[in-house]
Amino acid sequence: MDNILNFNWKYIASILGSSHSSIIGFISCEWIKQNSSAFLVLDGAPSPITLKYLGLRTKSIFLMI
Repeated sequence: MDNILNFNWKYIASILGSSHSSIIGFISCEWIKQNSSAFLVLDGAPSPITLKYLGLRTKSIFLMI
């Protein structure tokens, strides 16, 4: 997680278009690198309709142990 906390976020401004998927990919890789046998990422969270029914808010990814 240190890579995420210490990342020089000013470079995101150099990504043309939507940088959302690039940021999600970076965070996902850094999470899994911590412990690839135990840490998981659910990318493509459940639909907003399902989440609303469960009383949850939409997320881009879920970081799991």
